[in-house]
Amino acid sequence: MKYTPAVQISAVADDSNQVVERFQFYTQWRLISLLLRRIRTASLLCVLLLLLAWSWSDIGFIEQQGVVAAKKHELVLTRNKQRLHSQPSQPSQPSQPSQPSQPSQPSQPSNSKIDHDSFEQNIQTILRQLPTAAGGELIPARSRDAKPKRTALSRSLKNSHKLSGKPSQVVENVAKLQIVASSTAEDKNIARQARSLLANGEQAQAEVLLKNFLQLQPGAKHASKALAELFLGQKRSTEFSDFVERSVALDNYNRLYLQAKQLQLRGNFNGALAILVAQRPSFSRYSDYYRLQANLHHRLAEYSEAATIYHRLIRVNQYSPSYWLGLAMAMESLGQRGEALTALVKAKKFSQKQTAMYRFIQQRIDTLAGRRSLAQR
Repeated sequence: MKYTPAVQISAVADDSNQVVERFQFYTQWRLISLLLRRIRTASLLCVLLLLLAWSWSDIGFIEQQGVVAAKKHELVLTRNKQRLHSQPSQPSQPSQPSQPSQPSQPSQPSNSKIDHDSFEQNIQTILRQLPTAAGGELIPARSRDAKPKRTALSRSLKNSHKLSGKPSQVVENVAKLQIVASSTAEDKNIARQARSLLANGEQAQAEVLLKNFLQLQPGAKHASKALAELFLGQKRSTEFSDFVERSVALDNYNRLYLQAKQLQLRGNFNGALAILVAQRPSFSRYSDYYRLQANLHHRLAEYSEAATIYHRLIRVNQYSPSYWLGLAMAMESLGQRGEALTALVKAKKFSQKQTAMYRFIQQRIDTLAGRRSLAQR
């Protein structure tokens, strides 16, 4: 079929019109998309500007609050420094009848710059004097018992400026912490000395030492426990019961420990163990409680339970030779001689100052080493 020239011309015109329409539509779509992009960019910029303005206003508010807090802090330090450095007032001279007394001039505020280091040094100087005046004893810097208390002291010194205008409260509270730390260290020292006297057979001197100390400090926990154990060792049941009942230093767990100790000395291992198993105090605070429990498990041939308790005690204090020795005895009873020998070596390392225990541990090491050599052959 052949087309005429007129038909061909009309077809070409229609195609050209479609191309023009498509080009116009594409151009309009490009313009609209570009406009949308510009609007989106402008909106993002507006949001960013609003966020920056809001943050700048917050920063200005924070700076203002910081200036106010700094001024308050400087005012508190000024008051504390004036009170700490204030000299005792001189006694007033008697007024002469012929001359009228002059009005006292108001004290001028100090305009000197606050020195934080000198402020803390002055507090520490006062603290060094307060425990001695209160009957306490300063603790050496390298004392183990003083570490947690010294941390509390340093924390109190750092926060001393928070007590507005009352430095005497800071000094009083920190001095109480220092005296408590000193009393606890002295309590442990007295109990240690008494046990040393008991080990040397000087029971009368140990009893006098503990009783005299408890008259001065009735709330001494370690000395009270040592005196109760002394009564138990001498089989003075009546005095033991009266002392435990009247003591203000022994808490519930210490009383249970002493009751179990009394049943152990009577040979009632099951009853003593039942008392201890019923409660679960802290391992770190009541190590003697769990040490007695492990000993009772060993006496009743419950070696696995004893080894478990000794493992937990060693986690609390890995420098105790008695814990390592107890673990070694439990492991040897379980037939684990290698682990027992390792525990004995640890116990020997930490028992060099205890002659009797050191010799016993050395004997056990020689015995186990000889058995292992024979077993290997």
